[in-house]
Amino acid sequence: MSARRFGLAALTALSFGLAAPARAQIPAEWPAVARAILAEIEKDTPQAAKPFAANFSARGWDMARKWRLANNGNTEIILAEYMVWLRICRVMGCEGDTIGGKPYKTLVAEVKAERNARGGQEGVVDAAHAWLADRASASGASGKAAKANAESWKAERDTAAADFAASNIFTVAWMIARVEGTPEAQADAMARWGLLVQGKAWIGNRCLDIRKAAASLDGPPKIETCK
Repeated sequence: MSARRFGLAALTALSFGLAAPARAQIPAEWPAVARAILAEIEKDTPQAAKPFAANFSARGWDMARKWRLANNGNTEIILAEYMVWLRICRVMGCEGDTIGGKPYKTLVAEVKAERNARGGQEGVVDAAHAWLADRASASGASGKAAKANAESWKAERDTAAADFAASNIFTVAWMIARVEGTPEAQADAMARWGLLVQGKAWIGNRCLDIRKAAASLDGPPKIETCK
């Protein structure tokens, strides 16, 4: 099966996709998948040495459910939503139902405003792709990765644009990345955050494909390199 939409197509057979019923508990495979993906994202960064909080998985799950409820009116979250909120909690902090001290409902309103200003979910994804393409001017591996990711993600536009929930969480990734201070930092941040929605990205000189990470029920999460 083609992994057309991270969190949906690659996970449909596992009942983890957008059509899955609301869940009161974290699917058993997700915490291990999340740690494996985050380990790859954080490789060779100071974040890699940071221990995971005891309530790390539960906190991210709780925030993803609240986010989904505020945006979609249900708690049928996709893996990408869970992953982004796990990383928000780990990198920015989500104490008191916030994103780095900002109430998450403020972020809900900001994402809605961004979407409306861009003409809808497809427009905001297109704008993010165009913004990332401009970061190709960044120096070194960051610029090369920005160019490759912009081209790849544009070609796989529906991964983020065709689904309301995916486009929302992709918008969050973009909003986080674009506040970084330099084109290099913006490109690197977008690679790491965008990977969690797109499922495939260049991070510097490394290309990661996590679209099959949750597909192995009898073995470790499958994270592949790509070209």
